[in-house]
Amino acid sequence: MAFGTPEHAIARVLKIDPKTLRKHFRDELDTAHIVANSAVGQSLYKMATGDGPQSVPAAIFWAKTRMGWRETQHQEQPWVCKRAATAVPDTLPDGRGHAGPRDCAQGAARSPDINVRQISYAV
Repeated sequence: MAFGTPEHAIARVLKIDPKTLRKHFRDELDTAHIVANSAVGQSLYKMATGDGPQSVPAAIFWAKTRMGWRETQHQEQPWVCKRAATAVPDTLPDGRGHAGPRDCAQGAARSPDINVRQISYAV
């Protein structure tokens, strides 16, 4: 089985021409990666569904690669107002909070006290 080793390297180790290798071992060269992927997948599945210390990282890896999950970071951005030179506090002097772009028309811009950073999983 090749397991990703280039054909020319296998042929060199066997001391045969790459054409000879392809002629006599075409099926093995074409299917070895499938066998390898299956073995690794079975091992990873056993780890991901087990109870050992490796189960959580294996399950996360499986979810990302097989289920399409991904880690994303969201950072809240302040509203930017063309009229306002700088962002203003989240509360206007009259005590009401900003509604976002609607207040921008009145010359205000929304600015969060802190940037929110979170990790979420999106499918």
